[in-house]
Amino acid sequence: MTGKRMIVLIIAVGVIIGFLTILNKEKASHLKTEEEVEQRTQEIKKPEVEEEIGEMKEPKISEKREKVKEEPPREKAPDFVLEGISGEKVRLSNYRGKVIILDFWDTWCDPCRVEIPGFVKLQEEWGSKGLQIIGIAFAKQGINAVKTFAQKYKINYPIGVCDEQTLNSYGPIKGIPTTFVIDKEGRIYMKYIGYRPEEIFIEDIKNLISEKQ
Repeated sequence: MTGKRMIVLIIAVGVIIGFLTILNKEKASHLKTEEEVEQRTQEIKKPEVEEEIGEMKEPKISEKREKVKEEPPREKAPDFVLEGISGEKVRLSNYRGKVIILDFWDTWCDPCRVEIPGFVKLQEEWGSKGLQIIGIAFAKQGINAVKTFAQKYKINYPIGVCDEQTLNSYGPIKGIPTTFVIDKEGRIYMKYIGYRPEEIFIEDIKNLISEKQ
């Protein structure tokens, strides 16, 4: 092989090697760039997606909780005018603006006899703060029996004798005592069938007295 051919061959091999080296560097650089872009894309997108999902879910849960807390509208308590055992009329609307405990009871009822001393105590303690208890007696043993009972138990709130119209308005009353708790605007807040301890009524009284009209 002549000297000129050898030189040409060496130059050609050098050119090829140099071209391949540059090509590999560009390829490696290109791959590295793609990996960096993909990695940065994942780093950018991931927190944004999680934050978006969190913002979408939270209001839905919050709205659901608010709906659970909503209370049904209170029904207006029917007004009545009854003959009182003291000779005066007992009218519900006369006590508008007060929290009222309206107790259907009678002298022969054992749970009533257990419950009434608690009502006497509640009237003493809460009467000056906005409470009014009203008793409605069925008087199956006669009005005199109700009067005697009221004196014996020192009842300190008005008692009316139940009539058919009032019974139908608040009925059906399937057992006594049946007690209605009425708010300051004359709406029924709670209805209890059977004996309840004082603590139950105290909680209701506190809730309703603090309500703004």
